[in-house]
Amino acid sequence: MNTKQPQIYYILKKKERKIKMLISEKEYFERNGMKFLKQTEQRIDIVEERLWKNINSLSNLRGARKAQKEKKIQELEAELKSLKETQDKIYEKFRKYPDL
Repeated sequence: MNTKQPQIYYILKKKERKIKMLISEKEYFERNGMKFLKQTEQRIDIVEERLWKNINSLSNLRGARKAQKEKKIQELEAELKSLKETQDKIYEKFRKYPDL
C-alpha cells in the first residue's frame, strides 16, 4: 500500500475546506458588506458631531467639568479612530472582492 496516498487525501481535504471557507466569506460579505459600511459611516458621522460639540463647549468650562469634558473628548477620539480602522477594513474587503 502506498503511504503517500492518505497524505495527499488529507491535503486535498484541507484545501477544499479552505476554498469553501473563502467562498462563504465572500458570500457573507456580498450580502452584508454594504450594510456594515453604511452603519460604520453613520456611526462615524454621529461620533464626529458629538466630538465637535464637546470641543466647542470646552472653552466655557473650568476645573473639574473641563477635565471631565477633556476625558470625554479623548474617549470620542479613540472611538472615532476605531471606527475609521473598521471602515478601512471594509474598504479593503471591497478591494479583495472587486466584482461586488
